[in-house]
Amino acid sequence: MRHRIMRGMKTPKEMLSELRELGFTQARMAAETGIPQGTISRISSGEHKNPRFDSVSAINSVYCRELANRKAA
Repeated sequence: MRHRIMRGMKTPKEMLSELRELGFTQARMAAETGIPQGTISRISSGEHKNPRFDSVSAINSVYCRELANRKAA
C-alpha cells in the first residue's frame, strides 16, 4: 500500500484528481504546492508512482485546506 500511511488515506494521484474536479489547473496546483508543473503532471498521469514525501505532504496540505474550505462554505 504505497503512500497510504493510514487506512483510507488517498494517494497523491487521487488527491490531484479531486483538486482537478474542484477546478484546479496543473499550474495552480504547482503554484500552491511549490511542486513543478511537470511533476504534478507525472503524478496525475500515474507516470510518477513514487513521489517524494515532501511532494506528497504539499499535495495533502492543499487538498485538506480545500476540503475544509468547501465544508465551511
